[in-house]
Amino acid sequence: MALGSANDYAGVGEVGSFGCGNAGQYWVINGTPSVLKQFSNSASSPNQYFAVTNSSGQAIFTPPAAGSFNLRPGVRDSIYGPGFQDWNIGLFKKFALNDRSGFEFRAEAFDFLNHPNWSPPSFNPTAATFGKVTTKTTLARNLQLSLRLYLKVGGANPRYHLVADCRLRSASPSSSRKGWKTG
Repeated sequence: MALGSANDYAGVGEVGSFGCGNAGQYWVINGTPSVLKQFSNSASSPNQYFAVTNSSGQAIFTPPAAGSFNLRPGVRDSIYGPGFQDWNIGLFKKFALNDRSGFEFRAEAFDFLNHPNWSPPSFNPTAATFGKVTTKTTLARNLQLSLRLYLKVGGANPRYHLVADCRLRSASPSSSRKGWKTG
């Protein structure tokens, strides 16, 4: 992740990452930032995901000198955000009615562990939430059951064609989609 802000310290008139995003220009790192892995629920929380000051209280991240770029090694990718887990599982079973048709039952679960995933920390040194993880992703468990009817059609090169598909879907209570849906 790029540590920066939307300020043009180099004086080149470009405050983005030169067409590669909106992180701004890189700040100078004074020392080694340690990853504390503490999560906070607001900007006023003292918990930091990574340290923004060293043990003496000096700021680890400082803006580059006016009219210059930060070309020091180790600035880019010096800190990584929390991991991301999304486990999906599916069970499929075909039931033949005869040699030309059959049913397929499917049971699928998306994010079946319903593991909370934290959003990345703020990498903008001018923000009140700099170095903090304050939100989670909106990924939610989703279950889906399906029964499909297939027919084999064609002469020399038979193909399966979907005739009917009945699905029953569920979303976890934290999702915006509530209850069971068919479609």
